[in-house]
Amino acid sequence: MLPWPKKSKYGGFTKYRPPQRLKRYGKVRGKKKLDSICERLGNKLHLSSSKIRMEYFPLLQWLLEKNKETETYMEERLGLEENQIEAIEEF
Repeated sequence: MLPWPKKSKYGGFTKYRPPQRLKRYGKVRGKKKLDSICERLGNKLHLSSSKIRMEYFPLLQWLLEKNKETETYMEERLGLEENQIEAIEEF
C-alpha cells in the first residue's frame, strides 16, 4: 500500500458497447458478398468490379425498386441468385 492516499476518487463514466471487432467482421463479410457480385457482373458485362460498384449498383437498385421484372431478368440473363439480388437492394 502506498503511504499517501489519492486526493480524489475516480468519478468518470464508462460507456459499455459491443466489441468493435464484431462490427468489423460484419463489414468484411458484407464486402466479400458485394465483391463476389461485382466480379460476376463484371465478367458478364466486361467491366471492372469498381465500375460496377460505383456506377451500376445505384442504377440496379433503382431498377429493382421501380420494376419487378428486372429481378427475373437479372436472374436469367446475368446469372444472379435471389440472395445476391437482395444484397444489391440493401446496398
